[in-house]
Amino acid sequence: MPTENVSISGLPAGITVSSSDIIPLVQAGLTRRSTVGALSDAVKGGSGASVTSTSHVPGLSDANKYIRLTSASAATVTLPTNAAAGFPLWTTITYEQTGAGAITFVEAGVQINKAATHQRVTNGQYSVVSVTKVGTNEWTLYGNLEPV
Repeated sequence: MPTENVSISGLPAGITVSSSDIIPLVQAGLTRRSTVGALSDAVKGGSGASVTSTSHVPGLSDANKYIRLTSASAATVTLPTNAAAGFPLWTTITYEQTGAGAITFVEAGVQINKAATHQRVTNGQYSVVSVTKVGTNEWTLYGNLEPV
């Protein structure tokens, strides 16, 4: 894999890359780096999982996933600190409450931003919400949340 900035059309035919290779993305003079795997997930829409537990702590393998919580009882999602799971900035995880149990998002060493007009709880069965990492220990929660 080339280490300097090369346009896609400048890559040699037959080049192979692995999902862990880091590539620079340049736009308007600003360079960001991403893994080939993260870009692939973004292009194809990531992947999903169903979780039956009443508690979930996302790990790095949950980055950019769609997770369906299927519990009939109330469930909690505890967003990890950067030290526990170093998600890259702008990672988004989407949750769907498919069971009857509401999902509550818990602050434990992280800050969860949300609109002041809403709680950190899903608004009923089939509610879909997302969390995006916006700082070292800071996430923003948005979507179909229970009003205050």
